[in-house]
Amino acid sequence: AVVVAQTFVSAPFFIRAAQIGFASVPHEIEDAARVDGASGFVLFQSITLPLAAAGLAAGLTLSWARAVGEFGATILFAGSIMGRTQTMTLLIYNVLESNLDAAVWASLILLGLAFVALLVSGGHTQLMRVDRVGSYELLGESIDDAAGEAFDKSAKLMGLPYPGGPHLAKLAEHGDST
Repeated sequence: AVVVAQTFVSAPFFIRAAQIGFASVPHEIEDAARVDGASGFVLFQSITLPLAAAGLAAGLTLSWARAVGEFGATILFAGSIMGRTQTMTLLIYNVLESNLDAAVWASLILLGLAFVALLVSGGHTQLMRVDRVGSYELLGESIDDAAGEAFDKSAKLMGLPYPGGPHLAKLAEHGDST
């Protein structure tokens, strides 16, 4: 029941990333492979899957992180049985009133896992305009990690130039909060 609940809740994260990953595969490359004789499973295995792998990996990371933090669906469908269906979030819920230290440490572990997921979920990002199925236009792309993107977006909100990470670091080093 725990696996079913977590899969149900986290699947949209993987599905969306997989859609974007597969949509980013240039059709020209697949067409060239077809001209060279590749078709069906060979085309998928040797061309499409490797080119979409970054999107699939990001989707797996994001869905895993969502599943680790799931609370509602797990307690509703699986309950909270120590050693059987208890997840980290349910542990925090159960010990919050009786053992605050355990709840804090479990929360810090989850926070650390979320940070690691944020770092590894980065990669090649493409912004695509989709007019209809099969009609895509690449508007922009970047190779960055998710944490770096967060710094860049924060810097942009503060009116700092791109890339924002070094500028934020300099401001933090000197203690300027503006």
